[in-house]
Amino acid sequence: MKRPDDAKYDPLLKRVGRAIAAARRGADFTQEEFAERLGVIPRVVQKIESGGMNLTLRTIARIADALDTEPAVLVGGTSAGKGKVPPGGRSGKRPSRRK
Repeated sequence: MKRPDDAKYDPLLKRVGRAIAAARRGADFTQEEFAERLGVIPRVVQKIESGGMNLTLRTIARIADALDTEPAVLVGGTSAGKGKVPPGGRSGKRPSRRK
């Protein structure tokens, strides 16, 4: 059963699904091969790639590992650049060091 606020997350799920599909194709896996690698049935991969599945962080990490990439790549960030949070968080200020 969907909750009323679920619709606002649909674009994110679809974007992540497209990123996973692109990474899978880039790794030259069919959906069937990728499903076998993940230990799931091909229908699960289809559902993930279509944005029809709300993935846990653990599942995203498993998928990234199977694709030899970083989870941030699959969720729209990068390991450097735009998606990187500066030291000290969003403010850019470094935390003070107390002794």
